[in-house]
Amino acid sequence: MTKADLSRRQFLSIAVAAPVLLGTLRNAKAAGEVINFKSPNSKLQFVLFTTGPQLRYRITRADRFIVEASELAFLVDGIDLCRDSIISKIERYRIYEKYSTRGVHSSAVNSCLGARISIRHPASKTDCVLEVRARSNHLQDSRRQHRVVS
Repeated sequence: MTKADLSRRQFLSIAVAAPVLLGTLRNAKAAGEVINFKSPNSKLQFVLFTTGPQLRYRITRADRFIVEASELAFLVDGIDLCRDSIISKIERYRIYEKYSTRGVHSSAVNSCLGARISIRHPASKTDCVLEVRARSNHLQDSRRQHRVVS
């Protein structure tokens, strides 16, 4: 089926539905899935591997390894929330703030690309969020854990 075979209405409905479908598929844990997060200048990269039972990550700068592939682990009450877990949502964002500092003519810029990765551990019914921010010169992460009571 080519674009010429589609009516305008069919083409527009497919064009509108495709991003929604791809966003839904992104939540599924596919075999061999690799999720990349880059800094604004694309030199620093955080890579999350969802293959196997344990989540793993790697950090590179200018295509050189800073942190080799390592296991990601959140231990709460002796339970590793990154083992046999499911990535339920990835929310990407960009921060660009410019503000004056040390006088009128000096300014500072806060610029980064970030993502909130929602992780669900089905066995313990626990949700947690890994937040990754990639700046041009360093990587920052914060971990927030929320227990779901059933």
